Amino acid sequence: MVSIILAVVIIYNLGIMSFSEKEYQFATLKVLGFKYKQIKKIFIKQNIWIGIIAIIVALPLGNYMTDYIFKNAIGDTYDFEAMIKPVTFIFSAIGTFIVVYIVNQFLAKKIRKIDMVSSLKGNE
Repeated sequence: MVSIILAVVIIYNLGIMSFSEKEYQFATLKVLGFKYKQIKKIFIKQNIWIGIIAIIVALPLGNYMTDYIFKNAIGDTYDFEAMIKPVTFIFSAIGTFIVVYIVNQFLAKKIRKIDMVSSLKGNE
């Protein structure tokens, strides 16, 4: 339960940062005539691809880091390696993907509230 809460908080914060960086681009797309659903689709696709790449990169690195921490924390008495079962990787990937999707659906609602004038003037 704690890991789910942590994942939601981290992914939400990263999503807010991503959204604020892309707000100018979304305002530009609105001015060009893109509909809310089209912009929402672009936003969600971008963040889902980032989430998939993060899953692919982070899971093996997390396994390596866990093993490294065990070796350094226990020292010479370390006689086993960190073993994470493939099922755990699959559940982690699926859980992360679900959290990414739900958080992005929630963040995509902010696209409607973009003030085009202030967003476009803010980058000048």
